[in-house]
Amino acid sequence: MKHTITIRTSMSEGAIERILGKVRGRGWAINFLYAQVDMSSKNYAISLIVEGERSIENLVRQIEKLHDVEFASIPTTTNIEFTKKNKDALLEFPTSNETQLELSLPMGDDSESQERLSA
Repeated sequence: MKHTITIRTSMSEGAIERILGKVRGRGWAINFLYAQVDMSSKNYAISLIVEGERSIENLVRQIEKLHDVEFASIPTTTNIEFTKKNKDALLEFPTSNETQLELSLPMGDDSESQERLSA
């Protein structure tokens, strides 16, 4: 089952790597990552789409325990079918004075993976 998790974390070195390590270490596959930098508050706003059969609530609690994570939550619509058509509508963040990082990972047998970095 696919789920979306939203996370706000400090811009400390290795913050995103710790989150990704926790997700993979708990047996979840990362299908999509969107991270946005807010330079005024020195935070990352992260949206993850993960896939797995374990409890998503437990994963969110584990992510929240990381020292640089301010909060992690499951949006009200948790079971979103991810397609290339709806990814832009799904992940809308304000873009003024912020840097965006988008990383699409291959899902299942989809061989098309793309990485895009925009500033």
